[in-house]
Amino acid sequence: MRRSLALSLVLATGFAGAAARAQNAPDQNTMTWAWKIPDGRWITVRNMNGRVTVQRATGDSVTVTATKHWRRGDPSIVHFDVQHFGEDNQDVLLCALWGPDAHCTPGSYDARYEGHERNNDVRVDFVVSVPAGVKVGAHTVNSDVSVTGVTSEVRASTVNGAVNVATDGGPVSASSVNGTVHASMLHYRPTSEMRFSSVNGSVIVELGNDVDADVELSTVNGRFMTDFPVTLNGHIDPRHLRATLGKGGSRIIMRTVNGNVELRKH
Repeated sequence: MRRSLALSLVLATGFAGAAARAQNAPDQNTMTWAWKIPDGRWITVRNMNGRVTVQRATGDSVTVTATKHWRRGDPSIVHFDVQHFGEDNQDVLLCALWGPDAHCTPGSYDARYEGHERNNDVRVDFVVSVPAGVKVGAHTVNSDVSVTGVTSEVRASTVNGAVNVATDGGPVSASSVNGTVHASMLHYRPTSEMRFSSVNGSVIVELGNDVDADVELSTVNGRFMTDFPVTLNGHIDPRHLRATLGKGGSRIIMRTVNGNVELRKH
């Protein structure tokens, strides 16, 4: 049974061709890339408008499919930039860019989606297939991020949407501004700091039964809940708690403003 800490607050490279068109359905076209990325290296996707979905690959290559959708406007406003970086250029960065002045680097993303393009509704949905051992960065601004079947490190974020990560590995860091963050790590035992955050949405983390970690939980308009027995550290603050799971260890930080913070067992 889930334990409530009883701290509820009163305050919560080429195009693959155009798809057949149905009446009132958006036009679309698709582009696909494939790389052999070694274990322990990164595939990172950055998007502005549209979903990023990550799944387990059936082969030993990373494949990325980007599909443009639109009902009006010019899809050519969106172009793609592929960069290789890191040790021996073995990390891969793929960005969707809106407009000729947009740019992307491993450390920054400026999609240049200008207000005068309000009549252009082009979005890009990414599907990323990843073999075991490859690290994943999955980021968008206006839509959801979903990651399943990954066995290594994950960094996932959005601004307007939900982030859902389910993995046998880790560590995981995930964030949203307007949406729920939900991360599930079945077999991972925390060995490095993990951060999960939202502003307007709940933050939920699921772990296996035996976890040794130091946790930091905070919410302004919400409540704390845990399935784990915890040892509270310091004074009890209805908005900010520090606690120990098991013997303690690496930090797990879970923060939101308007939403609940929940630490669950599988």
